[in-house]
Amino acid sequence: MYMKIVTEGTVRHLCVINKSMDDSNTLCGRTVTQDHSWKLIRSLEGDECLECAALAFAGTSRGATP
Repeated sequence: MYMKIVTEGTVRHLCVINKSMDDSNTLCGRTVTQDHSWKLIRSLEGDECLECAALAFAGTSRGATP
């Protein structure tokens, strides 16, 4: 499972759920620097960052273990 940014007007990046939300790195390696609304997802919904989506649920994200 992953957490997805769902803040209006932002790219829908994903973070690994078992990492602290204080750790602001997304699956694709971007750093989140602002407060965002998050949503728990169990599968891709089609609006995610393309790089995050490619890494999600494949177990190959940078420094992440699904």
